[in-house]
Amino acid sequence: MNSKQENKLKNSVVRILSSHGSLLYIAMILLFCFLYEWWDIFNVPNVPGVKIYIYALKIVLPFVMFLALPSRLLPNFSLPRKYLFYFALFMAWGLVPNVLSGHIAETMLQWMKFMFRFFFCYIIFAYLLQKPGAKAGIMKALVLIALGVVLQYVILSMCYVPGDPRGFPLSLSQGAIYFGPYALLGNGNAFLSFGNLGFRIFRLTGFWGEPSSASGFLFMAFFLAEAIFEQTKQMRWRLSGLVCLGGGLLTFSNAGQFALGCALLFGCILRFREKRKNYFLFITKVIILLMYIFLTIFGRAIVAKYYSDSTPLRNLSGVRDVVTNQDPYGGRIEQLQDNKEPILKNPFGVGFRIMGVDAKGRGIAGIVSAPFWWLVCTGWAGLFLLLMRELQVFRAMGKRFFPSNSIIIFQAWLILFFQNISYGLWMNPLYFLLVAMVFTTIYYPHDKGAIMQGSVT
Repeated sequence: MNSKQENKLKNSVVRILSSHGSLLYIAMILLFCFLYEWWDIFNVPNVPGVKIYIYALKIVLPFVMFLALPSRLLPNFSLPRKYLFYFALFMAWGLVPNVLSGHIAETMLQWMKFMFRFFFCYIIFAYLLQKPGAKAGIMKALVLIALGVVLQYVILSMCYVPGDPRGFPLSLSQGAIYFGPYALLGNGNAFLSFGNLGFRIFRLTGFWGEPSSASGFLFMAFFLAEAIFEQTKQMRWRLSGLVCLGGGLLTFSNAGQFALGCALLFGCILRFREKRKNYFLFITKVIILLMYIFLTIFGRAIVAKYYSDSTPLRNLSGVRDVVTNQDPYGGRIEQLQDNKEPILKNPFGVGFRIMGVDAKGRGIAGIVSAPFWWLVCTGWAGLFLLLMRELQVFRAMGKRFFPSNSIIIFQAWLILFFQNISYGLWMNPLYFLLVAMVFTTIYYPHDKGAIMQGSVT
């Protein structure tokens, strides 16, 4: 074998190893994300001691990913640096209400859990800003997972009906019912009942604990599939996006539809800012989207007050329990009212507490809205720092001109941002992954080859 052949073979081996290394890194990223997304299913079947292994993975994986980074320095790009800066300030400030809370052991343990998420946030920024081609592989993987979730729902609906005794309860989910061998067909606890028509249907939930979280993921995947189509022009990705969109709608989640309306509205405004053509069409679209967003917010109250006897309208609007004019929002307004006193009494926050009134008498009602959660835990100063952190992502789209693909990925992040306002914390690894994608798309605005040929496709 001559030297030319040897060099060719060596280059081929290096390329293969590099590709496999990227695939392994992406697998670790996705595993870490879904440890937090599908936290319930990792306890099915309920194997003794499995929680220890899950906690170990949550600790070990970030360190492995950190050691495997090509370089541990961020590129000279101000937005991700400022995002991490405000995130670090937020975590540092969190120590203040922790100390003042009088529950040091509890608050510091919870604070440490979020430190691992902060660590992951830095890692994913550093990785994608150095390996922009990996973004394509991650996007495609997320879309494929979303397609699997929709397929899972179809099989569940074909094989079972809501309330089927063949489902089995999962102890960690407060009575949630999972179906299929080893719970592979997912959570079937949420469903719609059409009493007058004599049938019930599942709300798509997948492996999430709540349909709202599934809706955020599926609507996000819809935009990611559209971004891939924008680059490749391969129709299979557009069709995949439509399947993801349909799956998101099958969750029947107000939070998801609110997020979808907001993402479409921002996209409409950003595209108009680029072209400034057809003002009439633009105004029409904005009015329609504003009406849609209005209905996702106030539709429950309207239906509860004026159309409480209409089962279809109740199902579509989200008024699925006993209708009350006081709180048709499933107890969320009551949760906010219950936390009014802790907010007024503790302007610095109550610390990184475990929410929910229980036998220990914590006195903090469970709350699922990101801004209100952090207002209770870290006070007004903590919420301000967190909002400053999120502002850096909006600033990423402050440029006058950028590729359409950037807008679509920004919309995918907006889905999670707005969905978390209703149900979430703005703190899951998947959320940071989407933030990193936005920054990467802005930093590399002309990476058309990344999706077409990236080494991880």
